Order: sequence, then structure tokens, then C-alpha cells
Amino acid sequence: MSQANGLCVHQLLEHPLKAGGPSVETAVDDLRKRVEGKEFSDIIDDEGHQYVDLVLQGGGLLGIALVGYVYVLEKAGIRFLGIAGSSAGAINALLIAALGPPSEAKSEKLLKHLALLDASQFLDGGFFARNLSAAVSRGAGKLSILSQAAFVFPGLVKSFGLHPGRKFLSWLDDILDSEGVETCEKLEARMSVLPKGLRLRSNRDDEEARKRFKSRLPGRLAIVAVDASTKTKFVFPEMADLIWDDVGAISPSRFVRASMSIPYFFEPSRVECDHRATKAPRWKEYGYEAELPEHHLFVDGGVVSNFPINIFHATDVVPFAPTLGVRLGMERRAPDLSSLGGFSAAWIGSARQALDFDFLYNNPDYQHLIGTIETEGFNWLNFNLGPEEKLQLFARGAEAAIDFLAGPKSENGASSKKRMGFDWGRYKALREKLAEADVRSKDMQLPVPSPRSNLETVAAER
Repeated sequence: MSQANGLCVHQLLEHPLKAGGPSVETAVDDLRKRVEGKEFSDIIDDEGHQYVDLVLQGGGLLGIALVGYVYVLEKAGIRFLGIAGSSAGAINALLIAALGPPSEAKSEKLLKHLALLDASQFLDGGFFARNLSAAVSRGAGKLSILSQAAFVFPGLVKSFGLHPGRKFLSWLDDILDSEGVETCEKLEARMSVLPKGLRLRSNRDDEEARKRFKSRLPGRLAIVAVDASTKTKFVFPEMADLIWDDVGAISPSRFVRASMSIPYFFEPSRVECDHRATKAPRWKEYGYEAELPEHHLFVDGGVVSNFPINIFHATDVVPFAPTLGVRLGMERRAPDLSSLGGFSAAWIGSARQALDFDFLYNNPDYQHLIGTIETEGFNWLNFNLGPEEKLQLFARGAEAAIDFLAGPKSENGASSKKRMGFDWGRYKALREKLAEADVRSKDMQLPVPSPRSNLETVAAER
């Protein structure tokens, strides 16, 4: 592995948060003062950490921005119980789970693996496949891309992808091996190491709450992929027993390899099913009653849910901890539909995001939980990101997290009056109102209104 063109963690932390501004490290030091004593969750430990669930959006090579966001959350004393993601978000999610027990900060380790990575090594297809990928990465013209595509078409027809993805899998396996979590059983054991003194705040600590709190431990990993063979949205590892007999013995890298299989770019992840006949009843629980295929072809989880923000959602309750979401770029902008390519990209993007957008529309309270990293101007398929691009992406992730936690600063250095950052108390009050509205509807045996209509009712009451 290369040293990412000489980049090191120190350079990332010393890079300006934005042009002409303080370094990331200086801005984070300032943030810690601004949020000292601020509550972000009702789950805490003896070290003063606050625990949340975290959902990371997929975005190809833009994943370094997610590391910047996570770095800031950790520096603010936030740790993670549930961790979920698709595609690049799945890579980050697995590594956060694998690089230490829940109470430990992982982002600096994560930086060493991702920020210092030469991602071009993952392009392990043939000569023409690598040339075509390079053309796509640098944004070459359509004629150049089409002319090179002609050389790879026969192989694409045979294998359904330009690159086997074996080098990616090997890279991830090496990391898991070095951390001693090369199997699902060992990873689960690591995630089950509960932080010392993990508990609810005293204002939430009653007998019923303790039972509900205990039922959500230990933390949960959720990696989203799509099984094209059965048209099934998979959430690993909880659905892994649909495929494997001994889930504990396999490597969790298999889940991420499935989730990052960008259609036509990487070959689908092909998995043989253990003892198909015995698994039919389990498949019926997920609505699949046809004959099971001999093997399963997994493609990028982002095909159906690139931002699986619904994964930890629980209705009718006030959560003990928020589900924080990290989004890569604003995705509901009007696209350029003046060309066939633009139209194709638009409808494919619509299909990828429809489930996530539908959930967010029906649960508008989640707008309080999501931070958005501005990634305009970066190519998510650029496997040759240069040092400056990595520095900028990391800084943008850090800036987005600072703004989310404490609100953006005005010109005089004070927090903006328009937005003071995430307010856990206000969010809990909102969820309590929504839960009460749901209970009233059920008691009256009325059709349960959507959370959106409940939210509008809450707003009217205020």
C-alpha cells in the first residue's frame, strides 16, 4: 500500500477547516469548549462519554469526509452503539466497529487506514478495465469513455463487472486480522464489551426504562446490500443466516464486499448458499417463497438504500439516544436532464434514494438528526484522489460535524442565532409529542396518522 502521496494524520488535522480559517485541530479544540456540558444522549458511561446510533451514507471515494465527521463527534465525547451504512458508509461502519470496543475513539485509527490509502490498488481488473476506470475517474469525455468501453464489453458480459474486488477484500481482511476480529464471532465479542458504568441518565432511569435499555444492548452493526438473485434488501449480519450455516466463522469483510459492489464497476459478490433446503422456512419470513438459487449475487446496498437512516428507528417511544445520520451532499437538487446521460443518472439516482427519501418525508423529525457534508466538485468514483482533495474532504466532514453539534459561527465568532446546533432536549420533547399522538390515535381506534401529520399537529399546538 502506498503512503497516499505522503499524507499523514498530522497534515489532515493541521489543514484549514475552510479557506483562511483555523486548522481542523484548532476548530475542534474550540468546539469542545462550546459544547462542554451539553447533552447529546441519555446513555452515558463513567468516562463521561455519550452514546448514539450512527448511520453513514454511501459515496464511493468521498468516504474520507465521513471520517472527518466521525473524528469531530468523538472529540466531542460521543461514542457509538448502533452503526449502519451502505457502500462506502458500510466500510466506515465496519471499521468503527472493528477498531476497538465501543468506549474507545476509533477515528484516528480509521484515518491511518483510509486517508493514507491508495485506492487505485482496488482496480484489479485487466488493462482495458483499468484504463476505462481511470477515464471515468478523471471525468474524460463521452467519446473517450465509449471507445474504451468497447474493449471491456466482452468481459463485462461474462462477469458483470470491470474489477473482481479481490484486492479490496484482501485489504479489509488484513485490517481485521491485525485487529483480531477476523470472524463475526470475534467482532460480536468486541462490540459486546460494554463501557464501564454504561447507564441511563438519572432522569430516564426507572424500572421500565432499564428493561428497555437492557434489551438494546450490546450495540448493533447493520450493513446494507442487495441480493439480485432473490430481489432482497439484505441487512448484515442479522440476515446472514439466510446464506451461511455458521455465521460466526465467516469474515465480516464479506458483508462489506457485498455492500460496495458498484454495479458494472465491481463484479457482484457471488456467495454459495449452505444447505438451501433447510433455509426455505427462514426465507419465507422475509416473503420469499420461490425455489432458492444455488448462489446469490450481491450488489451495492446503495442501489436501494444509500442512506439507511430508518435502520434503528423505533416508533411510539422516546429514544434513549438519537440516531445521527451523516449525508454526503445535497441530493434533492434538480438534475440536468438535457442529455441522455443526465436523464439516465437522474432516474438511477431516484431509484437509489426513493426508500430513504420516503422515510425522511414520513418522519420529518429526522431533519434534526442529519448532518450534511458538502461534496460538490468531487467525483465519487475518483480512485486517484490527490492529497489536496483528501485534505479538503476531511476538513469538510469536520466542518459539517462542528456545525451540527454547535451551530455555525457568525462573523463575530458567536454561534449563529439561526441554528445553535443539535438540541437533544428539544428533540426528545418532539418525539414525546409524536408518541402521545400515536397513542391517542390507537386508543380511539382511528387510522394512525403519519409522523408527518403528527408533526404538523405538534407545530400547531405550539
